[in-house]
Amino acid sequence: MLTTLMSLYWTAEETIELREAQMQMWLTDLDEFDLECITAAVTEWRQEQTRRPLPADIRRLAVREQRKRPALPPPPFRPRLAAEHDEERNSRRDELLLHGIAIGNAWAQDRGFPDLDAFAHAHGLGYAEARTMVARSFLNKTKPMPLASGENLSAPEKDQCRVESLQQQQEAAE
Repeated sequence: MLTTLMSLYWTAEETIELREAQMQMWLTDLDEFDLECITAAVTEWRQEQTRRPLPADIRRLAVREQRKRPALPPPPFRPRLAAEHDEERNSRRDELLLHGIAIGNAWAQDRGFPDLDAFAHAHGLGYAEARTMVARSFLNKTKPMPLASGENLSAPEKDQCRVESLQQQQEAAE
């Protein structure tokens, strides 16, 4: 289309390389416009002007043509995605809460109480204090892995620590 437009105007003999460079310049300058905008701009120039256009001339008309067109609507707001995420997070939180309650109740039953509330009430504790006692009792049962470099354990000792830790976790879950 641009080549056809340019052929309407007399030019001196140009090399193929120069023509290719010119076309590349035109393509680069008009790259942001769709074919309909460029076609409308070229048509308007051809019908109303008598001189050879520069890329800026066609760009100006293409911009004006593009502004005439309705803008694409913004993508639809998807509030349900946020709601789905919140629902999933709330579901996971509720699941963890129920699991924590079950662990606390099992701990209290091991001590002869029907649930953690009964244990807390019998000892004059708030529920949060009773939960803290449960957590501390589990922490006190675990054998800490050596942290200092001088406290190296042999491979069998490390394996034994892992086995004991897994057993404690399974007992707590039951």
